Amino acid sequence: MASTATTNEAVAEYLERVEELYANVREWMSDEPGVEFSEGKTRLNEEYTGPYAAKVLKVKLNGGKALSFVPKGAYFIGARGHLDVSGPLWRETLVWVDEDGPAIAFKETAEGQVEVLQGRPMYPGVPRGWAWVDNSHRRLVHLDRKVFFRKLLRALTE
Repeated sequence: MASTATTNEAVAEYLERVEELYANVREWMSDEPGVEFSEGKTRLNEEYTGPYAAKVLKVKLNGGKALSFVPKGAYFIGARGHLDVSGPLWRETLVWVDEDGPAIAFKETAEGQVEVLQGRPMYPGVPRGWAWVDNSHRRLVHLDRKVFFRKLLRALTE
């Protein structure tokens, strides 16, 4: 089991990454007419961390439909945090990954312990940071302004 200091550090880093994402979303949306932002809180309770609170961001255009960013946790296989982005009829997943995405391999020792090793990167070319999970093509797409508008904001403008 991870130490308390390690889990507290992982949660703090995750919450910092979420704040950075929200700052990017606010910046990307700054030129949109009629945009409104609101914030709330969600409670998370992960096995390794115990309970903690995280900020939820909602984005509305012209008083219409809302786009919600809801943190889901600091721990996610192959990533260092994930959150859901949802519109009225859909939900997408964002993950925070190291460069080239997860590179995981496992080995069992003679004593039955499982060791995590560095493996071959699963998504070469993906920069470090938030990425959109494109399930239909089984790939990660680095989240930038262009991807945000093309993939995540579509439900608010349809």
